Amino acid sequence: MIKPAGVALPAGLGFEPGFATPGSAYRVAMRVDGDGADPRAAAAALRARVDRVAANVTRSSAFVEFASIYPTVAELSGVAVPGTCPPGPAGLSNTTCVEGASFAGAVRLAVQGRPVGPGEGRGGAPTAAFSQYPHCMHDVDEPGYFGCQDPSLPGQQPRRMGYTVLAVEGGREWRYTRWVNFSRAEALPRWDQVLAEELYDRTADASEDTDVVGVPENAGVIAALAVRLQAGWRAAMTAEPDSRTGLGA
Repeated sequence: MIKPAGVALPAGLGFEPGFATPGSAYRVAMRVDGDGADPRAAAAALRARVDRVAANVTRSSAFVEFASIYPTVAELSGVAVPGTCPPGPAGLSNTTCVEGASFAGAVRLAVQGRPVGPGEGRGGAPTAAFSQYPHCMHDVDEPGYFGCQDPSLPGQQPRRMGYTVLAVEGGREWRYTRWVNFSRAEALPRWDQVLAEELYDRTADASEDTDVVGVPENAGVIAALAVRLQAGWRAAMTAEPDSRTGLGA
């Protein structure tokens, strides 16, 4: 049984001062309860351990994504996991594919006392985590645009998009965000049309209070993370975990 412990989305997210940082909007604690793949056994075990659950919690700092919840639940339940969505328009129109990978192997490793660390990419966990968020504020230079409350309606698709990657570079955990213009017609980012950037050293600043994108010494980190951000989530996927051992690459 997979249960995100909670999600709190801020009222706004953007590159103007005063908005929430990507980490405060995207970072969510995730709890996995259960024994084996039988949901009935998992529920019984959970009830039996309700008074001593705190003493039996195994923590893992592996990177996981919301897109990976379904394939993980499917694997743990013994259900066939659909294939990975192809890139481009074919992936957008395919309704029988997934954009995440099962991290069931990482769960098993944690239970075995070998939890996966950030960005390690073991047990099916990705080497980086990705998110995106539309910039939907009203633009004074476009009177007919009133945000993107309903992207299916003309004129309400986002004009700008924020893309963020959580990854380890140089032995430190970073979150890098790039705000770019967004092509409504192609539904693609314009990576060369950068509006703003953010960089947070999560090893020293876990709450992402200080944007260090302007620190000259971080230029190499920004360049490396920008490459990973544009390569996308497919490049961060790791080998499928072995179904018998739960061990990935």
